[in-house]
Amino acid sequence: MATAPRDPHSVTGQARGLVLLTAACLVLVSVYSAVFESDPWLWFAWTMLAMITGAVVAMRSR
Repeated sequence: MATAPRDPHSVTGQARGLVLLTAACLVLVSVYSAVFESDPWLWFAWTMLAMITGAVVAMRSR
C-alpha cells in the first residue's frame, strides 16, 4: 500500500507545541516589558527561542 504524500505545510504536534510556547512567551515578555522595566535579556532569550522554533519548523516541514 502506498503512503500518502506529506503536506509540506503541515506541522507536527511537537513543532506546533513549540510554536504555541514561543507565542505564549512573546505575550508574557511583552506584558512584563509593558508593566515593568524592559529587560534586554528577556528579549534576547525570546529571540533565541524564536530562532530555534523557526529551525525546528523548517526541519519538520521538509
